[in-house]
Amino acid sequence: MKALYKLAWVAALVYSCGASGQTATPSGTDATKTVANAPQAAAIEPGRLLYKEDPKYPKEARKQKLQGQVLLQVTVEENGSVSRAAALSGELPLAKTAVNAVVKWKFQPFTQDGHPLRVQQNVVLNFDPTNKVAELQLPLPAPTVAKLPSDHGLFRVGGGVSPPRPLFSPNPQYSDEARKAKYQGVCVLSLIVGPDGLPWNIRVARSLGMGLDEKAIEAVKQWRFQPAMKDGKPVAVAINVEVQFRL
Repeated sequence: MKALYKLAWVAALVYSCGASGQTATPSGTDATKTVANAPQAAAIEPGRLLYKEDPKYPKEARKQKLQGQVLLQVTVEENGSVSRAAALSGELPLAKTAVNAVVKWKFQPFTQDGHPLRVQQNVVLNFDPTNKVAELQLPLPAPTVAKLPSDHGLFRVGGGVSPPRPLFSPNPQYSDEARKAKYQGVCVLSLIVGPDGLPWNIRVARSLGMGLDEKAIEAVKQWRFQPAMKDGKPVAVAINVEVQFRL
């Protein structure tokens, strides 16, 4: 089986800021009192972890006698799927294993005022050489509302914006259903590559079916990019990825 891909650049809005970064307040209103009297945001109701793949202790780490905690920052989408997992600390071989497992996790949607929302959830995994898999540290810390890179500016490639370059792009696996049917084709995914080179907001732009869309998303969640650049600084861009499945 071969899974090929190519990137297609799509147009995106460029953000703008208010003049001098100032926020207007109503005439004759005391800004301090306005802030003090503003209603407090409702607490985020955590979603229950519905599916968890335990990170296996990598052989490489055992040989090097590596152990300890890995701290991940995980983005959970409104439907409870994990769209992103980034290692904040921990030994690199352990962190890679942790990321590859956690992007497959599934939560019950997190909610605020009864509405599902995208959140960032920190996760700590303990790698003990006496165990075959890492142990999730509970309870999980309080989640926070996640902001997409587009909240800070989303650009398009061209006009001084260089394209992101894949640095790590593992191929997706074939689904059993598609393999048995000898089914082939192209799945198109839309996503945002953030300034940190991580994929965000992965969605199916053109479905292939037979479980291959899910396999494509599962793989692209693990991709890492050299970010797009503008004026020497990394920026977020929107792209399409074509993943071709061939037997």
